[in-house]
Amino acid sequence: MIFAPEEIRGNAPASDAGNFCSYEYVYLARLDSKVNTLPVARVRNSIGRELARAHPVKADVVVGVPETALPIANGYSQESGLPQELGFVRTGENIRATLEPTQKERLVGVQLKLNPVRSAVEGNDVVLVDDSVVRGNTLRNTVLNLKRNGAHQVHVRIGSPALLSPCPYGVEIPSREELVSSSLNEKELANHVGADSISFLTVEELQHAIGLPKQSLCMRCFENGGAAR
Repeated sequence: MIFAPEEIRGNAPASDAGNFCSYEYVYLARLDSKVNTLPVARVRNSIGRELARAHPVKADVVVGVPETALPIANGYSQESGLPQELGFVRTGENIRATLEPTQKERLVGVQLKLNPVRSAVEGNDVVLVDDSVVRGNTLRNTVLNLKRNGAHQVHVRIGSPALLSPCPYGVEIPSREELVSSSLNEKELANHVGADSISFLTVEELQHAIGLPKQSLCMRCFENGGAAR
C-alpha cells in the first residue's frame, strides 16, 4: 500500500501460481485428498508405475510399506505384472516412526506398528516399495523383518528421489547430517539396510509421474543445498 497526502494506492502483487510441495504427493498428504486438484491416490499409483518402468527388477512379489506406500506398490504391481502381497499388517498403533525423537523410539515404533505376514514373503524374492527414506533405520528394520520371515531377496524401490536436504519452508525433515542418503550412495545404502538392491526415482521421473511442469513443483528437499528461494 502507498499512502500519499491525497490518496491511498495499492499495487497488486504479480500473479504467482507458486510451487507445490512434491513431498505432499509422495508422503504427507492424505490418500483421499487432492493437492492442486490432483487426487493423491491417483498420483501415488502413477508414481508406482513410473518406478516399475524406470527401475525394474526380477522378483516374485511386490510388498508395500503401510500405509502411504501401498498405492505406490499397487502401481508398481500393475505396471510390472508382479502380484502385490500384503506383507505387513498394522497393529492399530498410529505412529509415524520417522518423526519419533530418538532412534530407539523410532525402531520401537516400527515394531509396534507393523507385523510381517510370513506366508506372503516366505521363499520369495520381494520388491519392497516405500515412499521415501529418511534416516534409514526403520527401513533396515523392515528389511530385516522380511528376511527373518523367509524372504529370499529384498529389492527396495523408493517412490521419490533421495532426501538430501531439510525443508527450508518448515516441513519436518531432519538435518542433512541425519539424512542417510546425504552420505551414502545407492550401493552403500543397500548394504547399510541389508537389502539386495535399492533404487530411487530421479527428480525428473517424479515430476513426470506427478504430471505437473517442473517449475510448478518444489523439490528442494531432493536437491543438495535446499535453501529457500
